[in-house]
Amino acid sequence: MQENWVMKDKQDIGRITLPTHGGGFFSNFFLVLDHMMTCYHTNLKPYVDLSNSAFLEGYNPYTDTLPANTDNVWDWWFEQEQPTDEDNVIDVQYSPRNFGQDKVMWKRDNMPFARAVGDLNIHIRPHILKQAEEHYNNLLKDRVSLGVMARGCEFSTYHRPFGNQTIETWISYTENILKLHPEINTIFFVTEDSHYIPIYLQKFPDAIYLKDVFRRTTESLSYMVSCPLWPVLTQPRENHCRILGEECLVQALLLGRCDYLLCKQCGTSSGAIYYATDNLKDVYYAD
Repeated sequence: MQENWVMKDKQDIGRITLPTHGGGFFSNFFLVLDHMMTCYHTNLKPYVDLSNSAFLEGYNPYTDTLPANTDNVWDWWFEQEQPTDEDNVIDVQYSPRNFGQDKVMWKRDNMPFARAVGDLNIHIRPHILKQAEEHYNNLLKDRVSLGVMARGCEFSTYHRPFGNQTIETWISYTENILKLHPEINTIFFVTEDSHYIPIYLQKFPDAIYLKDVFRRTTESLSYMVSCPLWPVLTQPRENHCRILGEECLVQALLLGRCDYLLCKQCGTSSGAIYYATDNLKDVYYAD
């Protein structure tokens, strides 16, 4: 794909923002990508400004007033050219219509175009790519792998059309896939619920997962349903929200480099498919 805007001293910049504090990491990611596609069609060079995001450190969007002079959290994870005083900056009207997550991502007709627009404009920071590459070399390289994105917690309440899977669902589907593909010798397990891990490992003790990422521990289901952005509200470590975004990206990149993927339609599985390499042969969606 060729860039259809002309690079010049004064550029027409499309400033992409969210009208509210936004959602989860990949929910925001795909809304941004959707509006980058709008910029492409309207000859604007996109600039992403997520300075009102719920990912701001120490900010509770349910109770707090947005602080002044906040970070643009997009810049934590992605490199982008900053507009200058000479540029003509135009706010892109919020109207997602190009690439919604309400449809299954695997083999989407418009995925090639979405990736092409993303390749032009979404540049993951090198230190995050380095993390993902190191994990890949240590865990998945030269193996036949099944990636499992076992989304749970509040997601089934908020997105009922995508199913009400339990840990037993993920175990059952894993067993069936292993029967279909006996060549699989590695399972890479991803979940936001730490309670799933020991149960899954009882059945698949050789499954691998990233041990130091943030997951649900003591949060009740009622709390997570009432505050669906619960992962960004806690502060268990310094720079928690910045690191949380890195963890979302790294795990999606690794899932996308597996040979097979078991998932439900959710942000991380969408990110995995978006970033998938040619190595990903098939995707299985749990009912």
